[in-house]
Amino acid sequence: MSKNIRKKKRIKKRKKHSASNFMPPINANPTLNQNNFEKLPKIEVSCQKDLNSEELQKVKKRLNFANHNDFRKLGYIRIVDADAIKLPSKELTTGCYFPAKGSKKAEIWLSYDLLKRQKGIEGLFDRLFYKDRLFENLFHELGHHKAKLTHSVDRFENEAYAEKFMLAYRKEWRSHYGPSKLYIAVYKFIIKILRITLIAFLFPFRNIGKDINLFYRNLTGEISLEEFNESFGINQAVPKENKKKWTHPLNKKQYRERFKLTER
Repeated sequence: MSKNIRKKKRIKKRKKHSASNFMPPINANPTLNQNNFEKLPKIEVSCQKDLNSEELQKVKKRLNFANHNDFRKLGYIRIVDADAIKLPSKELTTGCYFPAKGSKKAEIWLSYDLLKRQKGIEGLFDRLFYKDRLFENLFHELGHHKAKLTHSVDRFENEAYAEKFMLAYRKEWRSHYGPSKLYIAVYKFIIKILRITLIAFLFPFRNIGKDINLFYRNLTGEISLEEFNESFGINQAVPKENKKKWTHPLNKKQYRERFKLTER
């Protein structure tokens, strides 16, 4: 059987089953007891900088929030240098999961940059919107480990399962350590007003240039933020090779819509 025929059969099988029925359900079951740190996987520091007690506690607090049954067969949480983890596209990323291989247990690698306090505009927005990059990366990779322990997760669903795992736990995390419901309601209202205002302002100019058109389409939800960033980058520079660039599944709007994944 040729490679193309096998690929067509896999695509046909995926279309036959809806994402909601095909993927096993994910129920967040957080651990709220703060005295279970000794039961956590070992945190291994493999970067040039040493973790101080505050940074180590930051990782442990978030790790302890997960259901401890999900740590089965997980060896280490490894903190590495910012340039140690790369995607197949050669781009740097902040987290990675390495499944068990032979006698070697599975590992989660996290970039040391996730432990640093963000400065400038990015740090201001992270604090304003209660964005926790360390939590999101850690629990996304934990989701990959959980998917390995859940045999009914298809390879095509792997990223979606990991993201849904993270989103389920992030909702619980924010209910315990995040902003009040009033803060969230006011924040969503302000963002909605700003978005509608920008869409109305850009509507007459949406076809003037490619960059404005991309920005407008992102605001209206026609393309995702990741697709906008990727397309904008391609518009600014001509690729040196004609080889198709690898794109992470979560950066594809079609993939996110199929599994009903919200933007982070």
